[in-house]
This record gives sequence, C-alpha cells and structure tokens, in this order.
Amino acid sequence: MEIKRRTDYAIRMMLSIAKHGNQSPLSINQISKSDDVPYQFARSIQHDLVQAGLLKTIRGAHGGSMLAKPADQISLFDVVATMQGPPVFSPCELDPSWCQRFGVCSVHEVWHQLDVEIRTRLQAISLDYLVRNLKDVNLCFQGKVLDSVEKVTAEA
Repeated sequence: MEIKRRTDYAIRMMLSIAKHGNQSPLSINQISKSDDVPYQFARSIQHDLVQAGLLKTIRGAHGGSMLAKPADQISLFDVVATMQGPPVFSPCELDPSWCQRFGVCSVHEVWHQLDVEIRTRLQAISLDYLVRNLKDVNLCFQGKVLDSVEKVTAEA
C-alpha cells in the first residue's frame, strides 16, 4: 500500500482543521498556506472531503472549512479511503478476477491478514488522537516522521 501525495495533503489539511477546532472555519487559503498544499489542489481535496461527509463548508467572508463530525470520530482510515479508496496490500483483495490463482493461492491468506491489519490500525487512529499526541508534527509519509507514525500505530 502506498500513501499518495493527495492523501498526504488531505491528512495534513484535516489535522490543521482539527487543531484549529470547530469554533470558526478555516479558509482554504489559510489551510493551503499553512500546510504547503497548492491552492487549487487544496480546493479539489476539500471538495472530496466534503462529498465524503468529513468536512463541511461555510460560505461568505468569514467562511471556510470545519470538521463535519468530532475529530475523535474521524479516523485515518476515513481520510485514506476517501482520497484513494480502501487501502489494500494486494490487488486480489479488491478484485478477485485480478489473479487467476484466487482461491488456491498459497499466500492469499497472508495478504488478507495484512489488509485486515492495515485497516484495523488506520481505523484505530483518530484525528483527535493525532492532534493530542503529535501536536507539533507536520505529517509526511516521505520518511521524515516515520518513527512518530510507527509509535502511534503501536499505541493504537
């Protein structure tokens, strides 16, 4: 499983909004600048997150984005699945016709167990947990905070 750049950006944006709290919305311009996400990309990501019910937007001069539900009810799995589909280790989990050996493959059960573990770990990590425990970390899946992410998944 690979975390795509779009997903990484979405997680950063969601964490910024969660850190800000739901007293007032954050503009997409503020989010774009603070999270180093190109503005048009941020708008497109915002649209997908709104469509998935993870964000809500408020129009007007003081409008912007807010979490659509409490941060403790939004998991990393929710964001990853919204941005790139359910995370899977092996394509045969999503499409049994992908592999002609489906059903008789000697390692299929291993791939399935990995998929279950990935899903379980991502579902166990809420935005609230990350905000409370990784306050000053800018999430990045390019290896810079891997130790922190491993720590979180081990604790979850």
